[in-house]
Amino acid sequence: MNYNWSPYAVGGAAARPDSFTGLNPAFASGVYDMVRAAHDAGVPLQITSAYRSPELQGQLYDAAVKKYGSPEAARKWVAPPGKSQHNYGTAVDFAIDGSLIRDANSPAAKWIAQNASKYGLSVPMEWEPWQVEMAGARGGNQRMTFGGQQAETSGILPPSPDQLDMGTPEQTNFGILANIGKEITQASQPQEQPVQFAPRPQAQIQPAQRDPMAAYLQFIQSMGV
Repeated sequence: MNYNWSPYAVGGAAARPDSFTGLNPAFASGVYDMVRAAHDAGVPLQITSAYRSPELQGQLYDAAVKKYGSPEAARKWVAPPGKSQHNYGTAVDFAIDGSLIRDANSPAAKWIAQNASKYGLSVPMEWEPWQVEMAGARGGNQRMTFGGQQAETSGILPPSPDQLDMGTPEQTNFGILANIGKEITQASQPQEQPVQFAPRPQAQIQPAQRDPMAAYLQFIQSMGV
C-alpha cells in the first residue's frame, strides 16, 4: 500500500528516497496509522529517521570511528552496518518540531508509550523514548542486561561478544541515532490519561561538555540523519 509520508517526514527521513520504501510493510502500516492517530489526538508526531541502508549505516559508523577515535568508542553512539533495527526497516525515530523526543516525561513520549502496542509497535528502551520498533523485532535474545540495566543489543541476531558495550544506558547505542540510538509489550495498558500540550518553549542545545547527549545530537545533525 502507498502511504503519503510527506506531511510527517523531517530531517534524514525526508531527505532519503528509501526512508519509507525500505520499511517492513507490516511495520509501515502500524507506524502510519499511529502517526495519523497521534495528529488526530493533537500530538504532532514527525518521523526524523526511518529505514537506513547498510551502506549509509557504514558511512555513519566510519564517521563515528573517525570522530571518537576507535571502534569501541564509536559503538557507544553508532551501530556497525547491519546491526541496527533501522537497517531492517523495523524502527523509526519520532520528533516534535524537528527535534527528537528526548524527554520520556513529555506529553508526546507518554502518548507514544501508551499507544504503541495498539499498532503492533513497542518502545523497548525507556531512555530512548523517540525510537519505536515493530513489536517482537528483536526476538527473545535481543534484550541484554548490563549492570542491572537492559539495553538494546544491535540487531535481530544475537551480537558477538566484541559487539557488546558496557556503557551506561545514556552511553549505550547499538541501534544508532534512534539508538542514542525500545521490547516487551505490556499485557495490559494503564488507563490512558488525556494529553495536554502547553506552548512549546524555544529549544536550547546544552553545551556538549555538560550534556554528552548534546554532543551526539550535534554529530547526528552534522551527518544529516
